[in-house]
Order: sequence, then C-alpha cells, then structure tokens
Amino acid sequence: MRVLEYRLDLVGQGYTVVSGDKRYEDILTRKCLPIRMYRLIEYNKPVDQFEDLFENLRFSYDLDKGTEEEFREKYANILLGKSPEWIIIAFQVTVGEVYVDLYNTKTEETSYFSLKTDKHGFGLRFEVPRADDGPVAVYDVRIYGVKSEAEDARTTVTEYINHVRREIEFFHKTPGGEETYIAVTEYADL
Repeated sequence: MRVLEYRLDLVGQGYTVVSGDKRYEDILTRKCLPIRMYRLIEYNKPVDQFEDLFENLRFSYDLDKGTEEEFREKYANILLGKSPEWIIIAFQVTVGEVYVDLYNTKTEETSYFSLKTDKHGFGLRFEVPRADDGPVAVYDVRIYGVKSEAEDARTTVTEYINHVRREIEFFHKTPGGEETYIAVTEYADL
C-alpha cells in the first residue's frame, strides 16, 4: 500500500464529478449516465431518506415559471425519486455545500440545486457509473453541522475508485473568503 499526502488549491470548477467522459464545460447531458445519490446515516449505511434535508435546499427560480414553494416542491420530489425523468449528471463539493446538476430526460432541460449545511450537517453517497463499464466510483460526502452562518463547516469527501481511497478535506484560504484548497490523504493498492 502507498500513502500520499498533499495540499491543492482549487480553481475554476473546483471539485466537480461528472458522469460523462467530457470536461464539465463540454458535457453533452444526453450522454451522461445517471448518478445515484443516497443519504448516509449511522455506520455509513446508504438509504433513500431525504425529507430532513428539504430545509437545506438552495436554488434559483424564475417567478415567471412558479413560486418559491413550487420550486421547493419540485426539488423535494426529485430528491424523493418522485420525478424519475430528472437524473443527476454531476455534483460539485465546496466548503459547507454540495451542488447537484440535473438533466430531464424527457424535456432535455437542465437545472441544479444545492444542499447547504445547517446545525446538524449531513452525509451523502454518490455512485457514479463509468462510461467504459468499469466499476462504479463511490464518493462519500460529509458536511458537519455549524452553529452560525459565519462558521465554516467541516467538509470531507472520501473517494473509492478502483484500488484507491482518497480522504479529502475542504478549507477556505481565509475566513469567509471564496478561495478554497483541499488537503488529501491517498491510499493506493488497498
């Protein structure tokens, strides 16, 4: 087994995972495979239980297309699997928040929402299929609770890809700043 520790500044799209074989800016949403998202509860058990995260939802909406409540219900239904035409095609992790990119397989519309930490925090598992039919990559995202909006939430991702496990922690370079970096510990040949 090999262990490697390093630090890396994030720029551009930062830490983004796409279920296609293209760069994020070039993704053809029709060719993206659906990413499975689960909620992580005690002992890393993945479940389809998202109701307690509805208050953590953040999204943009157009008043010409509906009210905030209607949009909240739309994204809640997507989280609950009640809108199977919507698939997850990418996700991005930053300090205290996860952004989820969506694609509607019927209308070819795209959308996104984010889940932001609160005082409780949350854990998510993303299972990302590979375009070459290789083994599914697993990403466990944990965002720990905060007591105030000004506090940075401890944010970690554990990647399980092939025979490598990466433990990644996210930080702001300066308190309240936009620039971020990650500290990574990588274990290979497990």
